[in-house]
Amino acid sequence: MADEKCADIIQQKQDPSAASLCCEGVLSLGGKRLQGKELTRWEQLEVGYEAFCHCLYQPTREKYFQKAEQWLQDERIKVYAAVEENSLLGMIVLCIQGQQAEIVGISVCPQERHRGVGSWLIEQTMQRYGIKALVAQTDEEAIGFYRKVGFTTKEERVQYGAQSVLRYRCLLVDEP
Repeated sequence: MADEKCADIIQQKQDPSAASLCCEGVLSLGGKRLQGKELTRWEQLEVGYEAFCHCLYQPTREKYFQKAEQWLQDERIKVYAAVEENSLLGMIVLCIQGQQAEIVGISVCPQERHRGVGSWLIEQTMQRYGIKALVAQTDEEAIGFYRKVGFTTKEERVQYGAQSVLRYRCLLVDEP
């Protein structure tokens, strides 16, 4: 699946209103125009699997669609996407409570990584939703990203059944 083209094109014939993914924050990356958009409808979330599957444990379309349904039903959950010419390049899912939020998941298409998309998603969502403290839990593979963005990190052991796994608790505080 990772070999498939990551950025899905929204099909205007399915839902003309879903084609308008582009809107809020804008970032220029290597001459390309990256825009941000909150995803609030099923038609918008439907195209996110290829971008988001990289942060799911044993990803399947069915698992992603189940999660997307849960996100739409929970008013605390916000899904924000990085879009370029109607192609979804990355997305972040947050659970927001007041001025604090937890990253439920963040993922950028593999061919778009190391261009600043992930850090831009974090910056945009903190500004957009007035977040002052952002927490996340991650693994060895992604800890470098969080540290580069400015998160402080702490190792912790988490039990998954009989297996103890090394995870990292990450915290980013927006200080004036």
